[in-house]
Amino acid sequence: MLDTAPYSDEIPQEAKIELPTLSKTQSHEDVDINSELTDNLRKGAEKLLASFSDVLTDVPGTSNLIEYKITLTTAKVVCLKPYKLPFISKELVEKEINEMLKLGVVEPSTSAYSSPIVLVNKPDQTVRFLSTSGVLTP
Repeated sequence: MLDTAPYSDEIPQEAKIELPTLSKTQSHEDVDINSELTDNLRKGAEKLLASFSDVLTDVPGTSNLIEYKITLTTAKVVCLKPYKLPFISKELVEKEINEMLKLGVVEPSTSAYSSPIVLVNKPDQTVRFLSTSGVLTP
């Protein structure tokens, strides 16, 4: 549940989060290959790019090629409260979370661990959605 109490650094109402699209708009064919290459090298580069076409895309995804185990240094559960967000940010956050769920980048969790999110204004007036899970605090 989001805490939507008033907050001093409000996100402008016209702010938006740039969400990735669910449909591919770019592919390996959009890669610019140096025009100074010989025909043989150019064809080799095109063949190499085509062989990796599944990963050369603008649609984020997941991989099941590797499994890993996270070894914790303590048994203490880290459960941080959400930061207060301005009410107008609620729609942005929900939209981003729903999009990440559709893309399969995140999944619902019932873990006891939690970490708050922050919205950061970018110079181009879009908003970056960040998790603080990797942020170290003094």
